[in-house]
Amino acid sequence: MSIGSEFKAFAGALRADFLAAMSGSFSVPFAAVSVFADQKYQPLIWAFLAYSALIYAAFRLWRTQHLQVQALGMRLAREEVFRRNVDVGEAVAFLSLGVWGKRFSDVDAGGAEARSRASEALEAFLQGAADGDFPVWGKRGRSAIWEDIPAKFWLSHQIGWSSLLGMQPATERRKSSVDIDSLLVASKGYSFLMTSREAVERRAERDHSHR
Repeated sequence: MSIGSEFKAFAGALRADFLAAMSGSFSVPFAAVSVFADQKYQPLIWAFLAYSALIYAAFRLWRTQHLQVQALGMRLAREEVFRRNVDVGEAVAFLSLGVWGKRFSDVDAGGAEARSRASEALEAFLQGAADGDFPVWGKRGRSAIWEDIPAKFWLSHQIGWSSLLGMQPATERRKSSVDIDSLLVASKGYSFLMTSREAVERRAERDHSHR
């Protein structure tokens, strides 16, 4: 669309809103004032109405476009697609060590201090999953299909430490869980857990900037 046609569309929309304001409920207060005001103030009242109606019409156009942009931004955020490309054990190791290519068992083997950092990293991972900052996929039972695990699932489940040490990270129920609704999200646990490297890095960068 050319600039000329765009301006014509803008002028038409502005004119429609302006006329609606001049003849609609927006003009009622001005009409009421004009009934009781002296005749010499009538031109001033109607001029102020026209000016106010023009500002109001421009605001309505801006607000409509602003809300559309906001809605589009929210839709794009919801539709953002992350790739399933990293094992959860490696992702937790990354949150602990800050480098990729390490296994969770590498962190666990580093002694008490390293295991403490690994525990903190695991909690950070679970919090990120519960916040919906990054997706987690898993397989249920003997299924060969990856499923996107709902964020609410993590309110009542966690990832087993021993499963992270092996090659099949799997979920288990939290012993302190009392949220019945979240327990019903999935009747069985998930194994072979995977996530998105890009999403984990984004969450890690955000957490680091907030420290």
